[in-house]
Amino acid sequence: MTEPSIYDFCIYTIAHTDKLNDIFERKNGKGRLIERKKWATAQRLLSDSKRNHKQMYVVFASAEQTEDLIYWAKLEDIKIEADGNNDLATTYRFSGLTPFSTPLPKKSFLVLKSNGRSISTGFIRPYAICRTPSFLLDEIK
Repeated sequence: MTEPSIYDFCIYTIAHTDKLNDIFERKNGKGRLIERKKWATAQRLLSDSKRNHKQMYVVFASAEQTEDLIYWAKLEDIKIEADGNNDLATTYRFSGLTPFSTPLPKKSFLVLKSNGRSISTGFIRPYAICRTPSFLLDEIK
């Protein structure tokens, strides 16, 4: 069986460096994180990528300093469920968490799916759907 090809879109998000470092060092790069936002479009795109035998990725910036991208991983699953307060939350699972090579790519190198523009350095939303960047393709190979 051949490796799946790479999906046209990826997810940009943030997470605390300590949490990502722990997943990378102690959990074989397999992680599960919760975001207090509903990732409905991301969930739909992940389903589409799987249906078309393509791998979708997630790229991470540090929550403490979001300018640089620090890790990337294969996106495995996205579930949207009510949390304890009956608010919707997204749980996403990933594998193969890998640090980006230095020099670290800037988040402003990412291009938003919605409008075709680069993410601004001041972008502070918890996640965004982006076109899969060529620098990620270079890392994956």
